[in-house]
Amino acid sequence: MPFGKKARHVKAYQFGADAPQEGMEAVLEQHRLRTDYYNALVEMELRQREERTALLANLAAESGLESPNQVYERLKAAGEKGIRKHPEYVAARERQKALYGHPRLLELQSRQREERNALRRSFGAKGLYSSNYLDVERAFDKARQSPELRFRRYSPHEGRLAVLYTEGLPMREIGSDTRVQLPLPDPIIYRDRATRRKHQRVLMKFRVRSVERQPLWITVPVYLHRELPDGVCREVSLHWHRVADRLRWTVSVVVEVEGPPVASPTGRGAVAVDLGWRRVEGGLRAGFWVGEDGAGGEIALSEGDLKQFSKVEDLRSIRDQHLNALKEALAAWLEAPPAPLPDWLAEETKTLPQWRSPARFAALFRRWQSERVHADEAAYGLLEGWHKRDRHLWQYEANLREQMILRRREQYRVLAATLARQYDALIVEDFNLRAAAELDQGGSDLPDAARRYRTIASPSTLRDALVNAFAQRGKPVRKLNPAHTTTDCHACGGALVGDPAKELRLYCPTCERFYDQDENAARNLLRRAQEVQAQV
Repeated sequence: MPFGKKARHVKAYQFGADAPQEGMEAVLEQHRLRTDYYNALVEMELRQREERTALLANLAAESGLESPNQVYERLKAAGEKGIRKHPEYVAARERQKALYGHPRLLELQSRQREERNALRRSFGAKGLYSSNYLDVERAFDKARQSPELRFRRYSPHEGRLAVLYTEGLPMREIGSDTRVQLPLPDPIIYRDRATRRKHQRVLMKFRVRSVERQPLWITVPVYLHRELPDGVCREVSLHWHRVADRLRWTVSVVVEVEGPPVASPTGRGAVAVDLGWRRVEGGLRAGFWVGEDGAGGEIALSEGDLKQFSKVEDLRSIRDQHLNALKEALAAWLEAPPAPLPDWLAEETKTLPQWRSPARFAALFRRWQSERVHADEAAYGLLEGWHKRDRHLWQYEANLREQMILRRREQYRVLAATLARQYDALIVEDFNLRAAAELDQGGSDLPDAARRYRTIASPSTLRDALVNAFAQRGKPVRKLNPAHTTTDCHACGGALVGDPAKELRLYCPTCERFYDQDENAARNLLRRAQEVQAQV
């Protein structure tokens, strides 16, 4: 760290909000432009990747060499395994790197950069606010690190707008800035709950875009339930997402503050956490922790929590049953209506037996409600009754789902804070939870029940809570290779006997005892961390 510089870190604060009091059209316009800009960047990147690949292949051919793609296809046709580590493929990649400084490639890259700048200018001319296109570019640059880029679907029911402070803005000036004006309440209101609840609501002015260099503001009621720290503001963003038939609004404030002081040792050493999900007696296990002081325990959602998550699924099932019954009854009525159908109704419902979305039936109800048909009482009554019941069940389902997700997150945060206070370092497995989730969705051999339990346990939420809790307190987080942590005995190093997918407790022939496989994995992580530390 340079002399005289203080360690700093970034903290994000999220607050509840109400819908903007005006300017919703401008909000949706910016959201649409953001989506279009992101998709245009994706389209451009995919095309530019093809151009770079083709040019590199031509340069390699001119040199009389095979490109990495050609080597890959040749080895694949020959039945080789592990091609990306094959010496010929590795050598081809190294040869390609030598071409990166070729004048023709540098010229192409320069032209492609200018194309991106021109695209930015074109969207700026369309009215996309500068902070929003910078925010989109930040998200895109992160996404383009992945080999697979995906387009985004526009939805008015979910989105965000952002104001970025690249140079930073002192928090004391956030109430009078030209981009965001967020009045900060007197700190005295946070001394007791009653006073805080009475005075936490403030009106934030948020700049959506500029019109002839003048700001176009929207006013958003925000509930500052906790005090914002003194520091440097880096970002203020407005978020919304749909919960059933209404929008839930939040405001996020990102503040750069002085780093936490160096934590004094607790004397209890490190704690290792093995992440996993399995049904156990009394609930759903999401992980197991073991400390160097010998303490340990499972991280689990209770039976009551499981029942509530199951209730969400039950509500969805009930809605599906009601929808199928409605579809069958309406189809029968439409086949033999008591009076000729108007053209719009016949055209609208000609594919009704294939409809699967409740939204299509709801749209049909809204139109039928304003364009009643002669002798339609029976069919319209069915549709009206279904719409009323389904709206209630939809609200029940969506609110319960969000409630349980927030409850789970809070439980994980409380546990993470407790461990971070008690221990000096965190040890977790280094593996890609997102890839595991995508594999589950892509048709893996994982049983449906295990896939469902993974979704409920949400190990990524648990890991994020743990990592954030230790990082906020200035304590290190170490990620270790998880290979064989479950199947190797932590006590003797021998192989455990049993099927980890079916049995919780595995047997060690050497120790002649059974071990909880999750506790065993956590102890192996702890032992490996100690071995690594001893080598330093």
